Amino acid sequence: MADYQSAGRGQIGSTWEVSPGKNLTFSLILSPGFLPAPQQFVLSQAVSLAIRDFLSTLCPKSVYVKWPNDIYIEEKKVCGILIQNSLSGKKIQNSIIGIGLNVNQEHFPKGLDNASSLALETGKTFDLPDLFSSLLQHLEQRYQQLRSGKLSQIQQDYLKHLFLYQKEAMYCEPGGSPFTGKIVNVNTRGQLGIARQTEITYYNIKEIKYLGVKNKKADRIDPADPLNRL
Repeated sequence: MADYQSAGRGQIGSTWEVSPGKNLTFSLILSPGFLPAPQQFVLSQAVSLAIRDFLSTLCPKSVYVKWPNDIYIEEKKVCGILIQNSLSGKKIQNSIIGIGLNVNQEHFPKGLDNASSLALETGKTFDLPDLFSSLLQHLEQRYQQLRSGKLSQIQQDYLKHLFLYQKEAMYCEPGGSPFTGKIVNVNTRGQLGIARQTEITYYNIKEIKYLGVKNKKADRIDPADPLNRL
């Protein structure tokens, strides 16, 4: 566990920065040798759900997993997760799970308009050691669910709590034009399935950008909608 991070690592070159003494920034090491390498994304789903489960006990607002494994309270990001797996043959030898959860921080660097914290979303201040203990319990519960082979239940729960699942929104591929699509699936490889008209396209991380929800009346992106700040 770290008191703070000034250059924390995120997905594919992203960084994670937090204020000292305000948040939970830590790494776990697990040895899920029971999990075949092709199913490693379900570990990410289990970890994401554990944090979502945990936050939903503390915050009355809606808590979502934003693909692949960010945690949102309504339209605001409160947690980032980075998982690095080491493989041994066809099995996962060990997994390092880095978690950065914004807890008591109330001010964020310029440009992070969609960043928030548990304190900002609830109006309360939290004791970090108590939160850490409770969070580990939720992680243990989802990990044991994974160990017992309930992969389909984890995958179903993941879709159930997935941000913008089955809702129309605007997306853009790198160098492409905006289009209207709907998240309809996440496959076992962790790719995001977006339906546009009658076709479903699967994307890896950084291959698709979310632009915002569509204003149905004006048939355009509504800059006033809070979702467009993501």
